Amino acid sequence: MFVGKLTTAKGALDLATLAQILSNDLPGLKVVYLGQDCSYRGRISFVGLSPRRLFPGALPHTETLAWLGVARAFARPSHLEAFSMAPFGEMVLRVPLIYTRPASGPKLIDDARTGLLVAPAKPQQVAAAVRHVDSDFGSKLVSAAQAALDARFSLARCTDMSLSFYAAVLHKSAGPAFGGCAPEGECRVTS
Repeated sequence: MFVGKLTTAKGALDLATLAQILSNDLPGLKVVYLGQDCSYRGRISFVGLSPRRLFPGALPHTETLAWLGVARAFARPSHLEAFSMAPFGEMVLRVPLIYTRPASGPKLIDDARTGLLVAPAKPQQVAAAVRHVDSDFGSKLVSAAQAALDARFSLARCTDMSLSFYAAVLHKSAGPAFGGCAPEGECRVTS
């Protein structure tokens, strides 16, 4: 399943090539594209295997969740990512994740433990990852991803880290008269 803006930079065409590569190995494979079409539907269908590609398009949140609930894997072979939050949501849904190695991938995913990282421009590598998660290994990835989410990104931990950050910023910007830091960087407490 692909969720996002259907563009070359997000790997939409790479996923179409992937479906061709996997057509013999996984005869029941369907690639679902959820998101803004951006006129790529024709280009994706042109790659072949049109009956195996579904384009529900941009859907309301509840309908998107219904589609996500039946996914067997999420593939994000994106060439361009900042620090995307989408992989966290997909991990919460307990579905194996195949994510992009460039950009934020290694910061979010522990390769071969909580998901699989791939080079988006290498469809054979992405295909191998899909084959790999379509097994018991996919269940192991999901379990490890859940443990990592609980340990690294729980609401309590994120709240504590945010509060600590803001306390440090406020302390530093308060200035020495209010117990903050002097311009030289020396901090002192006033009573």
